[in-house]
Amino acid sequence: MGKPYTFAQRLQEIMAERDLSKSDLARICEINKSNMTRYCNGEYEAKQDVVYKMASRLGINAAWLMGYDVPKEFKLDLQFFTESQEKDKPVETDGLTDKQKEFIRLVSQLSDQEVAMLSAQVKGLLQRQGSQDDA
Repeated sequence: MGKPYTFAQRLQEIMAERDLSKSDLARICEINKSNMTRYCNGEYEAKQDVVYKMASRLGINAAWLMGYDVPKEFKLDLQFFTESQEKDKPVETDGLTDKQKEFIRLVSQLSDQEVAMLSAQVKGLLQRQGSQDDA
């Protein structure tokens, strides 16, 4: 399963929804106006760091902005982490590789918004992997 929407379509949708011009969007996202025009026209797709910056400035899910069929607004369920913190109990890491443990340590240092964006990106990667396996 590929992306159902293009980056340009999602930019157009958010602009229409919020009554923004390309110039407004460029200013909000601190992106060069000519690049924003190219993104909106579908001439170029933004690199991942630019997508994250735009999503963060607009308060939306980066995976949604990239065209994936995910909620526009990201929601993060921190119950897993909160329960561990409330009980002062470390997250169980038995059976994990050293790389997986390091990943958990690094993720625990991110803000809620950064974790949500990372989670959306991982889900997108898994969806792409699944669609490639089906091909």
